[in-house]
Amino acid sequence: LDEENKTISYSIPTNNPLPVDDYFATMTVHETGADSCRLEWSCTWSAPRDMTEEEAVESVTAFYGSLLPGIEEAVGA
Repeated sequence: LDEENKTISYSIPTNNPLPVDDYFATMTVHETGADSCRLEWSCTWSAPRDMTEEEAVESVTAFYGSLLPGIEEAVGA
């Protein structure tokens, strides 16, 4: 956690619920105005299991896309 830069990083090295290995992500909050911000959420992984890279990207994107409404609700967006 880097409070000064509003960044948090985390990893899921094993038993990942996503179809990838060695998952590592970073989330950064960027202020865009007096009462608004933008969340940048990036990740890397290796060795997709039983999928193409494209299928893994689609799966990870769909998974995290499904979390965004809950985040928006939690922060009152």
